[in-house]
Amino acid sequence: MKYFNALLCWLCAALHLQSQTSMQMCGTDEYSFELYRSHPELQTMMEHNRAYLKDFTAQYIANESSRGSTDSLYIIPVVFHIVHMYGTENVSDAQVLSGLEVLNRNFRKQHPDTGSIPTAFKAIAADCDIEFRLAHKDPNGNCTDGINRIPSLLTKVGDHRVKDLIHWEPSAYLNVYVVKSIANLAGHCLMPDQAAAKPEWDGIVIDDSYLGNIGTSSEQTSVVMAHEAGHYLNLFHIWGGNNVPGYFYQPVGQPAIVLLAMM
Repeated sequence: MKYFNALLCWLCAALHLQSQTSMQMCGTDEYSFELYRSHPELQTMMEHNRAYLKDFTAQYIANESSRGSTDSLYIIPVVFHIVHMYGTENVSDAQVLSGLEVLNRNFRKQHPDTGSIPTAFKAIAADCDIEFRLAHKDPNGNCTDGINRIPSLLTKVGDHRVKDLIHWEPSAYLNVYVVKSIANLAGHCLMPDQAAAKPEWDGIVIDDSYLGNIGTSSEQTSVVMAHEAGHYLNLFHIWGGNNVPGYFYQPVGQPAIVLLAMM
């Protein structure tokens, strides 16, 4: 199943990330919890969206055999918004392209370490047939290279406010915000049920030190983009919210509203 194969691809990147104890962690669960807490009026809509996605996935899997195999790619147009204050966080175009290359390498099963996939998973590891490509047209139909550069002190904050600076239509683009820091986090991204309820917050925010494998980033930290893209495609943390002692924890596969009900 493509859905499960995408999960496996993301899982490998996530486990590699978590094995590097010196690296910063993903803030998706933390930001999800904050969304539920600060916008209780959206909870019913998010629950509805979550139920819809669950039902859609179940029907898609059930009808998979009748669709037959296909070699077509699912293309996701990406726009990178580089939020900077003229420092090293104003990453080069080459580093942005490196970030896309590593991202696609993970989703297309082209990463050099695929040979070390555990035996139990080898038979189901697959090319996800998903590619992320720089947008060539902006929302007004003008030509673009898919990279915007916006000077702002918000680069040192890295929360949802960066999306107020610029935000292309989320139903047509994946918005990626590259910033200097995110409160000691590597990146964050709302899950689809949340993003559909709060579309102005849709997209990925990532620390520049975790984009691609050149410039301010490295091969070790480059897996974060694939990790956050997993959340963008509705994949949860499979180990629970986190495996770092004292860090924010959310039970695996449970929306943040469950935690609120327990408080």
